[in-house]
Amino acid sequence: MKFSHAHAAWLVAAALGLPALPAMASSDISDAVTQSRSVSIADLNAANPAARATAYKRIDIAARVTCGFWTTPGVNRPADYNNCFNKAVTDGRAQADAKLASR
Repeated sequence: MKFSHAHAAWLVAAALGLPALPAMASSDISDAVTQSRSVSIADLNAANPAARATAYKRIDIAARVTCGFWTTPGVNRPADYNNCFNKAVTDGRAQADAKLASR
């Protein structure tokens, strides 16, 4: 099934044992579809300063894939992609930060 950005909402949830909250990319919630993607950080050593950067890279990649990676050079990304990506990254990073801090 192919989803339109105009009617889609996406979520990238870090697999951190925390409940996932939907990140809405569309103002029309009645037509919204939520997709989630798990990002594992179980292999990262919280004592290593590079762990956070690695977790963030994984979250960014998952957000790009889930929101529909926009690669057309010279063309501005649609607002719904930007909203989806920004919300997914913000939520995913917050969850990763909390999980890494609790180790």
